[in-house]
Amino acid sequence: MSINCFKQLRTVLLSMLLSGGVILSLSGCTSPPDVIREKPVDETPSNETKQFQLTINGFSGGTVTVNTQTCDAACNITLNESSPITISASAASGFRFESWMGDQCNATTSATCSFTLTQNVTITPGFIAENVVVYSINLTPSAHGTISDNNKINCGQLCNAGYPAGSQVSLTATPASGYRFSHWTGGACINETSANCQFVLNAEQAMEAHYVVYESQCTQNDILCVDDTNGAFQEYVNIQSAIDEAAAGDTVFVLDGEYAGFNLNKSGSAGNIIQVVAQSENVVINRRGTASDAIIRITNASYVKVSGFTVLNNDNTRYGLAARGATATAPMKQVTVHNNRVSNSPSTNIYLSQLANSLVEKNIAFNSAASHGIYLSNGGSDNTILRANTCYNNAKNGVHFNGDLSVGSSTDGLHTGIILEENILYDNVANGVDMDGVQSSIIRNNLIYGNGRHALRGFKIDSASGPKDLHIYNNTLADNNGWSIKLTDDEGGHIIFNNVLLDNDGSISVTDAGFASAHNTTRGIFRVNANPEAATIDLQAWQTLGYGASSSTASVGETFVNHTNHDYRLKSTSGAVNSGVTEFNTIQAPAYDISGRARPTGAAVDRGAYEQ
Repeated sequence: MSINCFKQLRTVLLSMLLSGGVILSLSGCTSPPDVIREKPVDETPSNETKQFQLTINGFSGGTVTVNTQTCDAACNITLNESSPITISASAASGFRFESWMGDQCNATTSATCSFTLTQNVTITPGFIAENVVVYSINLTPSAHGTISDNNKINCGQLCNAGYPAGSQVSLTATPASGYRFSHWTGGACINETSANCQFVLNAEQAMEAHYVVYESQCTQNDILCVDDTNGAFQEYVNIQSAIDEAAAGDTVFVLDGEYAGFNLNKSGSAGNIIQVVAQSENVVINRRGTASDAIIRITNASYVKVSGFTVLNNDNTRYGLAARGATATAPMKQVTVHNNRVSNSPSTNIYLSQLANSLVEKNIAFNSAASHGIYLSNGGSDNTILRANTCYNNAKNGVHFNGDLSVGSSTDGLHTGIILEENILYDNVANGVDMDGVQSSIIRNNLIYGNGRHALRGFKIDSASGPKDLHIYNNTLADNNGWSIKLTDDEGGHIIFNNVLLDNDGSISVTDAGFASAHNTTRGIFRVNANPEAATIDLQAWQTLGYGASSSTASVGETFVNHTNHDYRLKSTSGAVNSGVTEFNTIQAPAYDISGRARPTGAAVDRGAYEQ
């Protein structure tokens, strides 16, 4: 069909006359007209340098220096693009600098901050009177949404901040795509159902925003919806029936209610995992289903995910959540156990056997009657990440590893390639972390406190050999009744730096002298001796042996904001602030702390799990 180019040209000319513009071609014409311009176009590139405004908002209680210019009050400075900027705050007598707020340096507590100017930037310095009481807000991050106060907090990334007592705080929870806000728990926002929570800050606050998946996703073909209440979204009454029908790439979506447990005994594939996902923490699994030994069981299945369930072990089933049934030479792989709350199991709350290249993340495991919070067991369980889990009040250890040489043929009896990071382990009867046969693994950014014995304990009982080549850095280990780090049956090769190690018996006890340690804040009590119960030595003797360069001694009172109330963030006056290193023996310090705050915020990386 031919195109009437005259009609097309008339239409385009009319459009151009109405709005102004340039015509370069007319589609569909075999002989387009010459280029028509209403106005000449200057195509000469501009060499003009861009400039941006740096605005220091109004303040009192000190001065701010921008490069070489000093501001006693609000000021605006015009600078060229890519200008290097260094801002410095100096508190007046009777005041102290608290932190920066704004487009750059936000929540940075160091008085000096540097950046490159690539856009208009507004920054406010925070000076407060010396006698003003400061309270902290601590938020639990979520993968399903963010929290902001349009000031310091932006959680996911920055989830804790301090404010003067009496501050008016307004927190807003914003759900991620596919989720909606449900409610708040904890602190001044407890039981609040509005996404915006406002309160006056008169005490320390800890809270969490909760999100749920939109029920409308039940209309999708690859989502199988389970509801214990008859209604529009009920496709299955129980979880097991949906799992039995699921195929690779499907999601079993469980709406709020009370259910029997299930056995996930089929695998997905790379890029097409099988997910069993709870709508919210109000999906309660309170009795076992088809599996006899666990309320929730993953049986020799790879490429699967179990997420979001509250497991109440009310019928005396051995485990709350278990992954079992593989072998040491053919372990389960790419299994994700995420965001489950498991409690009151007769044995271990979360038991994981022969699980490799997997992720155990953001689970809460507490009140085990006779065993551990989380237990990674048996040879073959290598290259697995345990991240951001909370384990407390368990009858034995918070987290237990056992390579167990006796289980399975051709097993190496070890765990290797483990990453243990961002976990909070406290008030367990025995150790925070108990490691039988863990080697070539990373332990970083963990908070471990108040446990009945040691914070980190490595040894050989059931495994093939003892601890070797452990990288232990930026952990806060405090107020435990034993050692911060105690390693026996030790094969050395460890690298230990940037930690805060303030436990009752001492900081580091090892039986192999072949390791490196530096830049730690300690109790000043150490042991390096083939006899694990030999006499201890002090920091000076430790350093004489070649360990502990740039390390120091301190008490819990002078180090932490309020250890009595379990606030293990660093005081601004603590010697652990700005005294860590970004690299030691080729190992890089973490880029973020346990709360998601970028490192460093000041002149150097802080020691411990929290960046001040």
